[in-house]
Amino acid sequence: MAVLTNQGIHSIAGLLGGIFAGKCVLPLDPKQPAERLRAIIKDADCQAILTRENLQCEATDLITPDRTILSLDEIPRTECDQGPETNIEPESPAVLLYTSGSTGQPKGVLHTHGSILQNTIRHTALFNFHHTDHQTLLYPCGVYGGTRDIFNALLNGACLYQRDIQRAGTVGLADWIAQSGITLYCSVATVFRHMVQSLPPDLILENIRAVKLGGEAPQPRDIEAFRNHFSKDARLHCGLASTETGTTFHFLVGPDMPIDSERIPLGTPVPGVEVRVLDTNGNPVPPGEVGELEVSSSSIARGYLHPVASNAHTFGVHASTGERTFRTGDLVYQKPDGLFEHRGRKDLQIKIRGNRVEISEV
Repeated sequence: MAVLTNQGIHSIAGLLGGIFAGKCVLPLDPKQPAERLRAIIKDADCQAILTRENLQCEATDLITPDRTILSLDEIPRTECDQGPETNIEPESPAVLLYTSGSTGQPKGVLHTHGSILQNTIRHTALFNFHHTDHQTLLYPCGVYGGTRDIFNALLNGACLYQRDIQRAGTVGLADWIAQSGITLYCSVATVFRHMVQSLPPDLILENIRAVKLGGEAPQPRDIEAFRNHFSKDARLHCGLASTETGTTFHFLVGPDMPIDSERIPLGTPVPGVEVRVLDTNGNPVPPGEVGELEVSSSSIARGYLHPVASNAHTFGVHASTGERTFRTGDLVYQKPDGLFEHRGRKDLQIKIRGNRVEISEV
């Protein structure tokens, strides 16, 4: 089931309602080009689209006449003490997220109830989530960062504060953060960078205790800006994640930690995640050498929706634990101090503002 709504409470309600009913939910962003949305819906073979009255025309244009369009505005509001009688197992499909590349053919990444829950459990421990927290939702629901932030906050009883960055931009973002009492801030590094650049030199965002930057590599100037505009007790969290693997590496920046002038480390693997650095033949490289990152954990997606040529190469099964593995295409190496660093890609893929771009397709 696809959910086509503008970013806000209705998109979250549609996502949670579909999952609660035992459906595999495909969140869609109506701001994306219609051609891309149409291709995704066809690839996912969606039988129904859940939308709102103001998007009925757009939804009708995206599907064939034999598919169903449901309106959130017309669904009766009733109280329910128990959910529908559905048999939901940890391996049951929950969310289908399409890779964010603006070029090439997007691939549907199938996450299960178990993989989502495991990723949430890890974030709960990393960020010490509490029911009194107020967390931002600046990502669209149709990308990994959006679903991650929704489940992290709501499954921990925290408040979730949504803002449509694509529409509103970063103007007034700091004021909104202060007025909302935000304690946990999450965004791609570019959004954070634009926000702090507009702040008065002496402004401190006192309430925030943690900042999570993802989607792209942070820069040393981001660390400097964090230290200038946030409390001494606040912590900056960086690392590496992907739609396929969830969070893999974590790096915690303290107030006085020295930072290399050129490269921010990926950090160390998060608890419950095993990593290997492989050569072109799939064999582990000696310590200190660059190789491709392979991730193994219970939070890895089940796989791509349709078998593709690369699926057998990227997804696999760990020989000892039986957990899923994923060959990321990221080149990394481990430093003598145990921290991992990113050294590019084995292909020509890059990220711009958190979006994957295949250079060969441009």
